[in-house]
Amino acid sequence: YSSSPSTAPPHTATMDDASAASRAAARASALDRMISSSSPPAETRTALITLSKYIGAVLADPSGSDSRKRTINEDNAAFGRRVASVDGGTDFLLGCGFRRREGGEGRRELFLGDADEDRSALLDARREIVRVGTGRLGMAEGDFPGAPPDKRDVVPPSSFDPYRTSSYNSNFAAHGADPASVKPGEEGSRGGGRGACLPGETDAERKVRHLKEKVVKMEEKAVSGGGAAEGSSSADAGPAAFDRRMCALRPGENPPAPPAGAEGAGGGGGRGDASLLAGRARRMQEEREKKENAGFTTKAMRDMEKLKKAKLYSHAQIRVVFPDGISLSARFRPTERVGAVVEAVRGALSCALPPFELYVAPPRRTLDPTSRLADENLVPAARVYVSWAGGTAPGPGYVRTELFTGNRAAAAVVPVGKEVFGKKKAENAMANRAEEMVKRM
Repeated sequence: YSSSPSTAPPHTATMDDASAASRAAARASALDRMISSSSPPAETRTALITLSKYIGAVLADPSGSDSRKRTINEDNAAFGRRVASVDGGTDFLLGCGFRRREGGEGRRELFLGDADEDRSALLDARREIVRVGTGRLGMAEGDFPGAPPDKRDVVPPSSFDPYRTSSYNSNFAAHGADPASVKPGEEGSRGGGRGACLPGETDAERKVRHLKEKVVKMEEKAVSGGGAAEGSSSADAGPAAFDRRMCALRPGENPPAPPAGAEGAGGGGGRGDASLLAGRARRMQEEREKKENAGFTTKAMRDMEKLKKAKLYSHAQIRVVFPDGISLSARFRPTERVGAVVEAVRGALSCALPPFELYVAPPRRTLDPTSRLADENLVPAARVYVSWAGGTAPGPGYVRTELFTGNRAAAAVVPVGKEVFGKKKAENAMANRAEEMVKRM
């Protein structure tokens, strides 16, 4: 044997092959005895989990600073009940490198010393426990505590962040200033304020964010200004002040086609279902062709394209269909929540309804009551369906009779949207964005 000191880190010294093989064989024999013992399977499972915890405690302390994690009191009642009572339980710990010794006050202990600790052997022991438990006792891997991370392998934090964006201001460089003096998200007179980027945000994402904020403000302004009933101001135009124009339709009954030039809410001309579907099919075909011929696009460019087509609507025409075929048609603000539709349905009933939820199909998708109608793609018009909880449906006559004689022509009118951004302005924004990308390449 060499008398020179070992250069291996503490608690990482490996045993010679013969000792490692001998201990591995001892662990395998101990596990076989535990599985074939006369102990109930529940006790064997508890013993395996406890052994895994003992090993995990040692692995979680690679520096060896806490000797308590390497010391087990054999006289402890819990240890005797959970591990020692199962044949092979104590021998498995001996196969992991624990040795018997006499502790204070004459108690018997199992102790894992520096010379006997082998981290790779402990990891193998833990894997052997999990493999036997899952393969022969029907346990799940989640029944065992997770393997602790190896603190020695943690990479110290670096000052370089590959996910953090940086900027290079060519104007600053041309005037002799530091081109990287203004960082994304930095507030100040040279790029701060309203036009500054948030941390980790690119310039294109900042533009899209501001456009989205502008769309939301324009929506709120359009709804408060044109969606309220006559005689109510935009400041107090709440759901109660909004004219729903609700009507009910019997099974198989469709609303009459609107007359030419019919007025929708807010003064915009309305369109019937046929023209709406034809226009939608035409737009989908154009979008498909455009996608097939398009090249590489970033998410910011796709968002800009979506904003280019954004429209404002004074209201959304929602048709709620019950399982028996009866339907309700009403108007809602695009900024209202799905919960407003639920409350409107409840208000149209002549009796208490069992719990229900709203969904759209196909494919079936349950609507979140807290989501806005615009976010659920229910604007400008949509058909939603009612699903009774537990399959319990109300009796006949549950819809108020006066709704069947309401203004049915309004149910066929779909509002015409107003473009948020003019076509020329949107195209210029896309052209500027493309120009910026080419300069950066």
